[in-house]
This record gives sequence, structure tokens and C-alpha cells, in this order.
Amino acid sequence: MNLSDMENRLKQINILRDSGRFARVAHEEMLGGMMLCGYNPGRSKKVNQENSEPKSFSDSFNRSKFNKQSVKWLNDIFGYKLETKTDGEITSDNSISQTNWLAEASHSINFSPEDYIKKIDQFTKVLDPIRPSILFLFGITMFYALCDDKCQPEIGKILGKPEPIPFNDLLVEFEPPKQLPNYAIMTRPTKAVFPSGRRFWFGYQQYEKCKVFGLPHPTGSRGIQGHYIELAGKPFIKPALENYKIGWNTNKKTSPW
Repeated sequence: MNLSDMENRLKQINILRDSGRFARVAHEEMLGGMMLCGYNPGRSKKVNQENSEPKSFSDSFNRSKFNKQSVKWLNDIFGYKLETKTDGEITSDNSISQTNWLAEASHSINFSPEDYIKKIDQFTKVLDPIRPSILFLFGITMFYALCDDKCQPEIGKILGKPEPIPFNDLLVEFEPPKQLPNYAIMTRPTKAVFPSGRRFWFGYQQYEKCKVFGLPHPTGSRGIQGHYIELAGKPFIKPALENYKIGWNTNKKTSPW
């Protein structure tokens, strides 16, 4: 990445941030970092600018229920401890960006995969300047949309080609994976492991430049238990975050693959 490309991407992030597409101003560490993506901006497209401007993802976590719950999942369930510093030191927390697939504000989350496919341009508009190495889609319908053939031409320009995923057959806690287009898979814990309650689906997809995880929305999954989400992290999420953290600590940059 040359200086001109970096400056253009940071400029684009700030323009999108001013229109409510990102939660905070651009930082160089966000480029190639970790992206957390929800459905839409919710009640308002306006950025909450109460108090001071958030410097990092966890610094802004108290500004919405989504942030609070996603921070909890990263910290407590997936073991990715967010590092907050008061002396201005840059940490891997600075590399996390938060956005939404859809640009329009709405109370509703009742969208079909086709709704997201039709608005793929709204998603790639925020995806392209970040070009994340880890992408969390908080809403399994978005995951269905992402791996659809109709989205691949635009997604491929940013994340590269989809790649096969080595699913460990010894993971007896999970049902055999459902194969989706473009090497994406979906699975869920077996009834023996989780005998009561709704068993949510988890999605996994890998591209040349990014690992994608489809999870239930942190604020919309009633009754979902921390233990259940922890199961989702076992085969792919925890190892990916460990490598991500190692890459950051070693190189002070975010993309280890």
C-alpha cells in the first residue's frame, strides 16, 4: 500500500463517517484490520458525538447496545482482550472498525438475503476503504448474501477469491457443515451439546485476503447464551483472532495472512 492509496482510503472513511457509515474517524490502523458489520444504522444515521470523539472501538463501546455486547463477545467469549491505553499508545483496538451493510436508518431488521444482495453497492462502499483481514457479519442473512454468486464479482475485487475451508471432522460438537456457494459453510452445535433452546446457525467463509464469520446479531438474538457463542468460536474464530493479535504485536500492522 503506497502513501497515496492510504491517504485516499482514510479520506473516504472520514467522508463515510460524516454520513453515519462509520462510528469514528479514520485511523491508519483500521486499514486491513477487523470490521464488525451490523444490519443498518438503526434509529438514526447521525453519529453520536456526545462527549469526546472516540479514539478506538472500545472507547466508543458505551454509546450503543451493539458495541457493549460485541465488546463482551470479543473480550469474554472469544478471548480477544481489547487493549485500551491512556497514554496515547496505539494498540490492536485501534484497528477495529464498525459499520453496517445498509446505509438507510430503520427500526426493522426483517431483511432477506435478497434485500442485502440488491444493496451490495452500499456494503462495498464501506468494505473497500477498510479491506479487512477479519470480517464479522452480525446477522446470518447477511452471510447468505455475501456468499451468493451475485455478490462475488464486487466482493472479489476487494477480498480476493474465495478459498476452501478445512472443516475438522473431529469437531463432534457440531453438525456436518452445510455447503453454500463459493466454499462458504454453515453449521451449528448438535442437540446433544445444546439440547434446549434455539440453535442458531454460524457461518464461515475464507477469501484470499479475509476471513469472514457470520454470527447472530448481538442485540437481536433473544435467549442466546454465552456458552453457545463460545462454541461458535472454537473451530475458526479463536484461532483467527489469535493469529490476528500475533500479527499485530509482531508487526504493528493488522493483516497476518
